[in-house]
Amino acid sequence: MRELRNAVERAVLMQDAELWQELTSDTSSTADAGYRFDETLSFRAAKERAIAQWERWYVAELFQRNGGNLSGAARTAHMDRTHLRELLRKYQLDKK
Repeated sequence: MRELRNAVERAVLMQDAELWQELTSDTSSTADAGYRFDETLSFRAAKERAIAQWERWYVAELFQRNGGNLSGAARTAHMDRTHLRELLRKYQLDKK
């Protein structure tokens, strides 16, 4: 959630029209994003699953848009390079 809030704030503060469009477009609806209601999950577990799905998408997209450059991707996201590397490992995303 923190990353989403940061992305929204960055879009507004930096007047990033492209990012704002992505965040507000209908193409990113919950159904399209793969979110499914599972009544067996607690609110907390469902929220963690949704955050993990978004986080994986965000890191993959960030890395791809920066041509696989770890340092560039970290700068773009305003995050520590070490943390980004940990997220790549966590979601088993190829660095190449």
